[in-house]
Amino acid sequence: MDSFNNIDGFIAVSKALHDLHIQYLHRFKEKSSETIYNLAIEPLKYVKPSPCDPYGDYILYASGSNPVKGPHFLLEAWRKISREFRDLKLYMAGCKDTWVEGKARRMNLRNIVFTEKMPSSKYYYLIYKAKAIVMPSIWPEPFGRIPVEANRLGVPAVVSSAGGLPETIVDGVTGYVFKAGDVDDLAEKVIKVLGRDFNREEIIKRSYERINPQREIEKLIRFFESVISYGER
Repeated sequence: MDSFNNIDGFIAVSKALHDLHIQYLHRFKEKSSETIYNLAIEPLKYVKPSPCDPYGDYILYASGSNPVKGPHFLLEAWRKISREFRDLKLYMAGCKDTWVEGKARRMNLRNIVFTEKMPSSKYYYLIYKAKAIVMPSIWPEPFGRIPVEANRLGVPAVVSSAGGLPETIVDGVTGYVFKAGDVDDLAEKVIKVLGRDFNREEIIKRSYERINPQREIEKLIRFFESVISYGER
């Protein structure tokens, strides 16, 4: 309680996280609060997107081997996806020599490339060339940086409905949202995204409309100013 009383305000990185605080810590309603999204501009340090650049022949999972990120659900969905797209590959970043690779081997799945963690320049280029990135988390993600970073590079994203992930994309425009933990819905949404001709330029434009870095910075400044002025009063 002493810690709580010393808080002048709090910032949540998604509306979902903000609502979670209010739901379980009711007294947070008494505090100044704001939802301010991650700017997610890191990939632009390494890749300059061009609307003419084609997509590659793979989809990408880039969330590592943590089970709450749902890699096992993606492996289950891959059975169906790979039957319809036989030449398509699935890259799983940060999953080499982990239980994820072992599970895929036991399931006798094909066309999966497991990679170790890699330098940022290589990692973001891997995102840039993907047909889509997939984030199948089963826990309530506070935000979900990877889908926004993919959209910044003009790559569509398929995300679960867990936590703040649905807030990171424009459903049906810069990607699709599937029901968290639903393997069939995941497979359906990935197949749906693969069946569309996405335009990098349009995804980038809509991504900035959804989460605009300048707007978020201005919100942050206003929030700090309001907390400081409240303290002075």
